[in-house]
Amino acid sequence: MGPTQTATHQSQRHVELISEAAEPTALKLARRFHPVVRENIYRGAAISQRALQLIDAFPVLGIVIYCPLDCWWDRAPDAVKMVERGARLNQVASFMDIPMWARKLKPAIAHWFCNVHVPDDLHCYVPETTWEQRLWLRALQSRRSDNPDFAYWIARNVLKIGNRITPVLDFLRNMNDWVTEAKRTKPRCITRPFSPHMSVNTVRTENEIWHKAIANCKAAKSKYKIPAPWYPAGQVNGYQIVPLDSAEKLWKEGRAMHHCAGSYDYRVAAGNCYIYSVRQGDKRMATVELVRGQGKVKPLQIRAACNAEPPKDVKIAVRKWISELKAA
Repeated sequence: MGPTQTATHQSQRHVELISEAAEPTALKLARRFHPVVRENIYRGAAISQRALQLIDAFPVLGIVIYCPLDCWWDRAPDAVKMVERGARLNQVASFMDIPMWARKLKPAIAHWFCNVHVPDDLHCYVPETTWEQRLWLRALQSRRSDNPDFAYWIARNVLKIGNRITPVLDFLRNMNDWVTEAKRTKPRCITRPFSPHMSVNTVRTENEIWHKAIANCKAAKSKYKIPAPWYPAGQVNGYQIVPLDSAEKLWKEGRAMHHCAGSYDYRVAAGNCYIYSVRQGDKRMATVELVRGQGKVKPLQIRAACNAEPPKDVKIAVRKWISELKAA
Protein backbone atom coordinates (compact mmCIF):
# COMPACT_ATOMS: atom_id res chain seq x y z
CA MET A 1 0.00 0.00 0.00
CA GLY A 2 1.49 3.38 -1.07
CA PRO A 3 1.72 6.53 1.07
CA THR A 4 -1.37 8.12 -0.53
CA GLN A 5 -3.47 4.99 -0.05
CA THR A 6 -2.27 4.70 3.55
CA ALA A 7 -3.22 8.30 4.30
CA THR A 8 -6.63 7.82 2.71
CA HIS A 9 -7.22 4.62 4.68
CA GLN A 10 -6.21 6.32 7.93
CA SER A 11 -8.50 9.27 7.19
CA GLN A 12 -11.44 6.95 6.50
CA ARG A 13 -10.73 5.00 9.67
CA HIS A 14 -10.57 8.28 11.63
CA VAL A 15 -14.05 9.21 10.36
CA GLU A 16 -15.32 5.72 11.26
CA LEU A 17 -13.91 5.98 14.80
CA ILE A 18 -15.52 9.40 15.30
CA SER A 19 -18.81 8.01 14.06
CA GLU A 20 -18.54 5.02 16.39
CA ALA A 21 -17.71 7.30 19.34
CA ALA A 22 -20.55 9.72 18.57
CA GLU A 23 -23.75 9.79 20.56
CA PRO A 24 -26.01 8.03 18.01
CA THR A 25 -29.29 9.77 18.82
CA ALA A 26 -27.67 13.22 18.76
CA LEU A 27 -25.90 12.36 15.51
CA LYS A 28 -29.13 11.21 13.89
CA LEU A 29 -30.87 14.42 14.97
CA ALA A 30 -28.02 16.67 13.77
CA ARG A 31 -28.15 15.11 10.30
CA ARG A 32 -31.64 16.52 9.85
CA PHE A 33 -30.25 20.08 10.01
CA HIS A 34 -28.43 22.10 7.37
CA PRO A 35 -24.65 21.45 7.28
CA VAL A 36 -23.93 25.05 8.31
CA VAL A 37 -25.31 24.38 11.81
CA ARG A 38 -24.99 20.59 11.98
CA GLU A 39 -21.82 20.33 14.08
CA ASN A 40 -23.02 22.73 16.78
CA ILE A 41 -26.44 21.07 16.84
CA TYR A 42 -24.74 17.72 17.44
CA ARG A 43 -22.65 19.17 20.28
CA GLY A 44 -25.75 20.70 21.84
CA ALA A 45 -27.86 17.57 21.50
CA ALA A 46 -25.08 15.46 23.00
CA ILE A 47 -24.99 17.57 26.19
CA SER A 48 -28.04 16.01 27.77
CA GLN A 49 -31.38 14.38 27.09
CA ARG A 50 -33.14 17.66 27.83
CA ALA A 51 -31.08 19.53 25.25
CA LEU A 52 -31.76 16.83 22.69
CA GLN A 53 -35.49 16.95 23.38
CA LEU A 54 -35.59 20.75 23.01
CA ILE A 55 -33.71 20.69 19.69
CA ASP A 56 -35.98 17.93 18.40
CA ALA A 57 -39.17 19.69 19.49
CA PHE A 58 -38.18 23.24 18.50
CA PRO A 59 -35.40 23.29 15.84
CA VAL A 60 -35.26 27.10 15.54
CA LEU A 61 -34.87 27.49 19.29
CA GLY A 62 -32.17 24.84 19.26
CA ILE A 63 -30.25 26.81 16.63
CA VAL A 64 -30.40 30.17 18.42
CA ILE A 65 -29.27 28.55 21.70
CA TYR A 66 -26.57 26.17 20.51
CA CYS A 67 -25.49 28.02 17.30
CA PRO A 68 -26.13 31.61 18.44
CA LEU A 69 -25.58 34.66 16.23
CA ASP A 70 -24.49 37.98 17.74
CA CYS A 71 -28.03 39.02 18.71
CA TRP A 72 -28.47 35.87 20.83
CA TRP A 73 -24.89 35.31 21.95
CA ASP A 74 -25.18 36.94 25.38
CA ARG A 75 -28.39 35.11 26.29
CA ALA A 76 -27.45 31.66 24.98
CA PRO A 77 -25.47 30.48 28.10
CA ASP A 78 -28.37 31.37 30.40
CA ALA A 79 -30.78 29.63 28.04
CA VAL A 80 -28.65 26.47 28.23
CA LYS A 81 -28.93 26.60 32.03
CA MET A 82 -32.70 27.04 31.78
CA VAL A 83 -32.91 23.95 29.56
CA GLU A 84 -30.87 21.90 32.03
CA ARG A 85 -33.06 23.07 34.91
CA GLY A 86 -36.10 21.77 33.05
CA ALA A 87 -37.68 25.13 32.16
CA ARG A 88 -40.77 24.94 29.99
CA LEU A 89 -40.34 25.31 26.25
CA ASN A 90 -42.36 28.53 26.04
CA GLN A 91 -40.32 30.06 28.88
CA VAL A 92 -37.05 29.37 27.08
CA ALA A 93 -38.47 30.67 23.80
CA SER A 94 -39.69 33.85 25.49
CA PHE A 95 -36.28 34.39 27.09
CA MET A 96 -34.60 34.08 23.67
CA ASP A 97 -37.33 36.23 22.07
CA ILE A 98 -38.37 33.49 19.64
CA PRO A 99 -42.10 33.33 18.73
CA MET A 100 -43.80 30.02 19.34
CA TRP A 101 -45.04 29.80 15.76
CA ALA A 102 -41.41 29.23 14.69
CA ARG A 103 -41.74 25.75 16.18
CA LYS A 104 -43.42 24.80 12.88
CA LEU A 105 -40.18 25.19 10.91
CA LYS A 106 -38.48 21.94 9.95
CA PRO A 107 -34.83 21.25 10.94
CA ALA A 108 -33.47 21.45 7.38
CA ILE A 109 -34.66 25.04 6.93
CA ALA A 110 -34.77 26.27 10.55
CA HIS A 111 -31.60 28.35 9.98
CA TRP A 112 -33.59 30.49 7.53
CA PHE A 113 -35.52 31.95 10.45
CA CYS A 114 -32.54 34.20 11.17
CA ASN A 115 -32.59 35.65 7.62
CA VAL A 116 -36.29 36.22 6.95
CA HIS A 117 -38.67 38.53 8.78
CA VAL A 118 -42.13 36.98 8.92
CA PRO A 119 -44.79 39.53 9.95
CA ASP A 120 -46.98 38.49 12.87
CA ASP A 121 -50.10 38.26 10.70
CA LEU A 122 -48.54 35.87 8.18
CA HIS A 123 -47.14 32.98 10.21
CA CYS A 124 -50.52 31.24 10.05
CA TYR A 125 -49.74 30.56 6.37
CA VAL A 126 -46.51 28.64 7.04
CA PRO A 127 -46.84 25.37 5.06
CA GLU A 128 -46.17 21.90 6.43
CA THR A 129 -43.45 20.17 4.42
CA THR A 130 -39.74 21.04 4.26
CA TRP A 131 -39.65 21.92 0.54
CA GLU A 132 -42.77 24.06 0.85
CA GLN A 133 -41.33 25.92 3.84
CA ARG A 134 -38.06 26.51 1.97
CA LEU A 135 -39.91 28.00 -1.00
CA TRP A 136 -42.25 30.03 1.23
CA LEU A 137 -39.41 31.59 3.24
CA ARG A 138 -37.29 32.33 0.18
CA ALA A 139 -40.28 34.03 -1.45
CA LEU A 140 -40.96 36.19 1.60
CA GLN A 141 -37.30 37.13 1.73
CA SER A 142 -37.50 38.39 -1.86
CA ARG A 143 -40.43 40.75 -1.21
CA ARG A 144 -40.16 44.50 -0.72
CA SER A 145 -40.25 45.16 3.01
CA ASP A 146 -42.28 48.36 2.53
CA ASN A 147 -45.24 46.62 0.91
CA PRO A 148 -47.25 44.52 3.39
CA ASP A 149 -49.95 43.83 0.78
CA PHE A 150 -47.39 42.14 -1.46
CA ALA A 151 -46.10 40.09 1.48
CA TYR A 152 -49.66 39.02 2.30
CA TRP A 153 -50.27 37.92 -1.31
CA ILE A 154 -47.02 35.94 -1.38
CA ALA A 155 -47.75 34.19 1.93
CA ARG A 156 -51.14 33.03 0.68
CA ASN A 157 -50.31 32.22 -2.95
CA VAL A 158 -46.65 31.41 -3.48
CA LEU A 159 -47.17 27.63 -3.53
CA LYS A 160 -49.71 28.07 -6.33
CA ILE A 161 -47.12 29.74 -8.59
CA GLY A 162 -44.86 26.69 -8.90
CA ASN A 163 -42.64 24.30 -6.97
CA ARG A 164 -39.16 25.36 -8.15
CA ILE A 165 -37.45 28.19 -6.30
CA THR A 166 -35.70 29.98 -9.18
CA PRO A 167 -38.73 30.31 -11.54
CA VAL A 168 -40.95 31.35 -8.63
CA LEU A 169 -38.52 34.05 -7.50
CA ASP A 170 -38.15 35.27 -11.08
CA PHE A 171 -41.93 35.59 -11.35
CA LEU A 172 -42.12 37.52 -8.07
CA ARG A 173 -39.39 39.94 -9.18
CA ASN A 174 -41.30 40.65 -12.39
CA MET A 175 -44.52 40.97 -10.45
CA ASN A 176 -42.85 43.38 -8.02
CA ASP A 177 -42.16 45.79 -10.90
CA TRP A 178 -45.87 45.99 -11.70
CA VAL A 179 -46.87 46.19 -8.03
CA THR A 180 -44.33 48.95 -7.33
CA GLU A 181 -45.34 50.99 -10.38
CA ALA A 182 -49.01 50.77 -9.40
CA LYS A 183 -48.22 52.33 -5.99
CA ARG A 184 -46.65 55.46 -7.49
CA THR A 185 -48.52 58.78 -7.49
CA LYS A 186 -48.61 58.84 -11.28
CA PRO A 187 -48.26 55.21 -12.41
CA ARG A 188 -47.40 54.48 -16.02
CA CYS A 189 -49.32 52.02 -18.19
CA ILE A 190 -51.32 50.67 -15.24
CA THR A 191 -54.79 49.56 -16.29
CA ARG A 192 -55.62 47.70 -13.09
CA PRO A 193 -53.69 48.18 -9.84
CA PHE A 194 -52.58 45.27 -7.71
CA SER A 195 -54.80 44.01 -4.91
CA PRO A 196 -53.64 41.49 -2.27
CA HIS A 197 -56.87 39.58 -2.83
CA MET A 198 -56.24 38.89 -6.52
CA SER A 199 -55.97 35.29 -7.67
CA VAL A 200 -52.76 33.93 -9.17
CA ASN A 201 -54.36 33.80 -12.64
CA THR A 202 -55.46 37.44 -12.40
CA VAL A 203 -52.01 38.51 -11.26
CA ARG A 204 -50.37 36.61 -14.13
CA THR A 205 -52.68 38.31 -16.65
CA GLU A 206 -52.38 41.84 -15.30
CA ASN A 207 -48.63 41.51 -14.80
CA GLU A 208 -48.21 40.37 -18.42
CA ILE A 209 -50.43 43.17 -19.74
CA TRP A 210 -48.41 45.82 -17.88
CA HIS A 211 -45.03 44.44 -18.95
CA LYS A 212 -46.09 44.43 -22.61
CA ALA A 213 -47.45 47.98 -22.34
CA ILE A 214 -44.38 49.39 -20.58
CA ALA A 215 -42.04 47.65 -23.04
CA ASN A 216 -43.84 49.37 -25.94
CA CYS A 217 -44.16 52.70 -24.17
CA LYS A 218 -43.15 55.63 -26.39
CA ALA A 219 -41.86 57.72 -23.47
CA ALA A 220 -38.74 59.07 -25.17
CA LYS A 221 -38.43 61.87 -22.59
CA SER A 222 -38.20 61.56 -18.84
CA LYS A 223 -37.97 64.03 -15.97
CA TYR A 224 -35.49 61.79 -14.17
CA LYS A 225 -31.79 62.62 -14.35
CA ILE A 226 -29.60 59.52 -14.32
CA PRO A 227 -26.39 59.85 -12.26
CA ALA A 228 -22.93 58.86 -13.44
CA PRO A 229 -22.41 55.09 -13.87
CA TRP A 230 -21.25 53.08 -10.89
CA TYR A 231 -18.76 51.36 -13.18
CA PRO A 232 -17.47 52.38 -16.62
CA ALA A 233 -18.21 50.33 -19.72
CA GLY A 234 -16.23 47.12 -19.98
CA GLN A 235 -15.50 44.19 -22.23
CA VAL A 236 -15.31 40.61 -20.98
CA ASN A 237 -15.24 37.31 -22.91
CA GLY A 238 -16.33 38.97 -26.14
CA TYR A 239 -19.25 40.89 -24.57
CA GLN A 240 -19.51 44.65 -24.16
CA ILE A 241 -21.14 45.84 -20.94
CA VAL A 242 -22.50 49.35 -21.40
CA PRO A 243 -24.03 51.66 -18.74
CA LEU A 244 -27.45 53.07 -19.60
CA ASP A 245 -26.66 56.57 -18.36
CA SER A 246 -29.80 58.41 -19.45
CA ALA A 247 -33.53 57.82 -19.06
CA GLU A 248 -33.85 57.77 -22.85
CA LYS A 249 -31.35 54.91 -23.06
CA LEU A 250 -33.27 52.98 -20.40
CA TRP A 251 -36.52 53.30 -22.33
CA LYS A 252 -34.78 52.39 -25.58
CA GLU A 253 -33.33 49.28 -23.92
CA GLY A 254 -36.77 48.31 -22.65
CA ARG A 255 -38.37 48.66 -26.08
CA ALA A 256 -35.55 46.77 -27.80
CA MET A 257 -35.53 43.95 -25.23
CA HIS A 258 -39.31 43.87 -24.68
CA HIS A 259 -39.13 44.34 -20.91
CA CYS A 260 -39.64 47.07 -18.32
CA ALA A 261 -36.13 48.60 -18.05
CA GLY A 262 -37.58 52.02 -18.88
CA SER A 263 -39.74 52.00 -15.76
CA TYR A 264 -36.57 51.82 -13.65
CA ASP A 265 -35.69 55.44 -14.51
CA TYR A 266 -36.79 56.83 -11.14
CA ARG A 267 -35.04 54.02 -9.21
CA VAL A 268 -31.74 54.61 -11.02
CA ALA A 269 -32.13 58.37 -10.53
CA ALA A 270 -32.59 57.78 -6.79
CA GLY A 271 -29.42 55.69 -6.63
CA ASN A 272 -31.23 52.47 -5.74
CA CYS A 273 -29.73 50.56 -8.67
CA TYR A 274 -27.94 50.97 -11.99
CA ILE A 275 -28.76 49.35 -15.30
CA TYR A 276 -26.30 48.02 -17.88
CA SER A 277 -26.76 46.52 -21.33
CA VAL A 278 -24.77 43.44 -22.36
CA ARG A 279 -24.06 43.41 -26.07
CA GLN A 280 -22.21 41.36 -28.65
CA GLY A 281 -21.46 43.67 -31.52
CA ASP A 282 -24.76 45.37 -32.42
CA LYS A 283 -26.85 42.68 -30.75
CA ARG A 284 -28.31 43.23 -27.28
CA MET A 285 -27.85 40.04 -25.29
CA ALA A 286 -29.09 40.94 -21.79
CA THR A 287 -29.91 43.72 -19.36
CA VAL A 288 -28.31 43.81 -15.91
CA GLU A 289 -29.59 45.47 -12.74
CA LEU A 290 -26.85 46.18 -10.20
CA VAL A 291 -27.71 46.89 -6.57
CA ARG A 292 -25.71 47.79 -3.47
CA GLY A 293 -26.04 45.95 -0.19
CA GLN A 294 -23.79 45.45 2.84
CA GLY A 295 -21.01 47.40 1.16
CA LYS A 296 -21.07 45.23 -1.97
CA VAL A 297 -22.32 45.63 -5.53
CA LYS A 298 -23.99 42.61 -7.08
CA PRO A 299 -26.24 41.78 -10.04
CA LEU A 300 -29.82 41.43 -8.82
CA GLN A 301 -31.23 40.61 -12.24
CA ILE A 302 -29.71 39.50 -15.55
CA ARG A 303 -32.45 39.27 -18.17
CA ALA A 304 -32.49 38.50 -21.88
CA ALA A 305 -35.27 39.67 -24.24
CA CYS A 306 -38.80 39.30 -22.86
CA ASN A 307 -37.32 38.70 -19.38
CA ALA A 308 -36.04 35.31 -20.49
CA GLU A 309 -33.05 33.59 -18.90
CA PRO A 310 -29.86 34.68 -20.71
CA PRO A 311 -27.20 32.21 -21.92
CA LYS A 312 -24.91 30.92 -19.22
CA ASP A 313 -21.82 32.52 -20.75
CA VAL A 314 -23.50 35.95 -20.54
CA LYS A 315 -24.01 35.55 -16.79
CA ILE A 316 -20.43 34.33 -16.39
CA ALA A 317 -19.17 37.40 -18.27
CA VAL A 318 -21.17 39.80 -16.07
CA ARG A 319 -19.94 38.25 -12.83
CA LYS A 320 -16.36 38.19 -14.12
CA TRP A 321 -16.64 41.88 -15.07
CA ILE A 322 -17.81 42.80 -11.57
CA SER A 323 -15.15 40.71 -9.84
CA GLU A 324 -12.41 42.28 -11.99
CA LEU A 325 -13.65 45.78 -11.18
CA LYS A 326 -13.68 45.02 -7.46
CA ALA A 327 -10.14 43.64 -7.66
CA ALA A 328 -8.84 46.69 -9.51
